[in-house]
Amino acid sequence: MTIQDRLITRVKTAEYSVFIRSDFADIADYAQVGRGLRNLVKTGLLMKIGHGLYVRARVNRISGKLMPDNNAGALGVLLEALKRLGIEYQFDEVSQKYYDGKSTQVPANPIVTPKNPRVTRKIAIGRCVLANHQQPDTDKLAQTHTKLTKQEEQLKEQRLQALEELSRLDQELGLITNELPPKFMPNMENYQVSLSYEGLSLKNSSEEESIAGLKRKYKR
Repeated sequence: MTIQDRLITRVKTAEYSVFIRSDFADIADYAQVGRGLRNLVKTGLLMKIGHGLYVRARVNRISGKLMPDNNAGALGVLLEALKRLGIEYQFDEVSQKYYDGKSTQVPANPIVTPKNPRVTRKIAIGRCVLANHQQPDTDKLAQTHTKLTKQEEQLKEQRLQALEELSRLDQELGLITNELPPKFMPNMENYQVSLSYEGLSLKNSSEEESIAGLKRKYKR
């Protein structure tokens, strides 16, 4: 059995789903194990979720994409990885109350941070990541929020100005339309009398024709 075959067997038969390099130290040396694990990632048997950290993968029947082979989902994979690495962790306040049974509010996105602030390891399973202890810059966030608010106000003002301009144009067009002279409508009865003096008369089919058309038709 080759080194690659032994790695595959170890991954498929293991009771856990998260693997670290030391799990394969008895199979080959460090470099050989690294190459073997990279091959397993390429073939889709493993997914890399951190430096020297892998999770067994399977194909999602609905999407056809790779996903962790863990019934507990991405959060379960993250917690298993921390346990295997020996890193103590803590949840955010809302999530901790839910897991302690003190709240019925299900956390939409639990935040997991290591208890030791010196831990800087990065672990990511999709959108589920290990957070660090760096607090967000509240001043910068406030400035960004203020900037966005000003931009929204400017857009609202520009929209109102555009609506006012459209309303003004509509009014001007209405005035122009009202100021146009009425369309000339000839008196067909008078035209028939004039034609009778010339010994002519209108046919029924010509009653709806214009004066200009009649002149062209009866031009001598």
